[in-house]
Order: sequence, then C-alpha cells, then structure tokens
Amino acid sequence: MRFKRTCPILCLLAIATALAACNDPVSAAKNTCPEGAQRYWKEFRGAVLKNDIDTIVAMTQFPFVIVRSIIDESDKVQVERAGFVKQFPLLLNKDPGVSFTPTTMKQLVASTKELSSSQCSAQGSQFNVSLWFFQLTPDGWRFVRDYTEEN
Repeated sequence: MRFKRTCPILCLLAIATALAACNDPVSAAKNTCPEGAQRYWKEFRGAVLKNDIDTIVAMTQFPFVIVRSIIDESDKVQVERAGFVKQFPLLLNKDPGVSFTPTTMKQLVASTKELSSSQCSAQGSQFNVSLWFFQLTPDGWRFVRDYTEEN
C-alpha cells in the first residue's frame, strides 16, 4: 500500500528533475570544442565581419585549398595569398546550403558566434563552419579548405 502512494510522487519528482536538467545550462551537454578553437573562431569571425583581409590572410594556411566538387575531392585548386585575396569575396558570397532560404557564408559567419560541439572533430584538431574547414597546425589554428561547386 505504501508503494502505491509514493510511486506517483517519485514519478513526478523524476520528471521534474529531468525537466530541470534540460533547462539548466550547467547540466546541459558541455561544449567540447577546444578553447583555442573558440578563441580563433572569435578572432577570425571578427576579421570577416570587419572585412579585414590582412587578418584573414594571416589566419589562413597557404596554399589554401578550394575543392570544386563535394563528390570528387580530386577536383581542387590550391591558391597562394594573392589568389586567395581575389577568391575570398566569392567564398563569402556563396550560399552555404544550410537553410531552405538563400543565404551567404558571410551571414552564416555573422550568426555563428560560438562553435558548437558538432562543428568540432572528436580529436579537437579540426572544426568546420558549413563547408569551410579549419585545422590546428604547428603554427596554430588556420583556415585551410573550402568546398564549393561555384568556383
């Protein structure tokens, strides 16, 4: 008889605890992106939003790789600094394909204030923002690759 009285109370307590955990940012799944990646992204994002091509170039690995086909990675071009500076406005204006409505990589960069765990590799040495890829190199984090069908 005692069980019949306490069971509904225990069930309600379990549900309330589960709901509280879902709404509590401390209990929510922890972001597993490395802090260094977050700092790099914040600086890179700021440079993109300010159109600071010098900082963007400094944060990019050369030769920079533009893969022209998502299906065939062998269809790629490597560009040095001068070519990158010419290509970058095209990379910013392309549609990243993340929504049904047309958008641009620049808009996606603007809306991506922090990296999510799903954007970072399990090893912590790579992350991506749509089809832009970043890697931890001996020189620090660098923008290394773009996948596009448009260039």
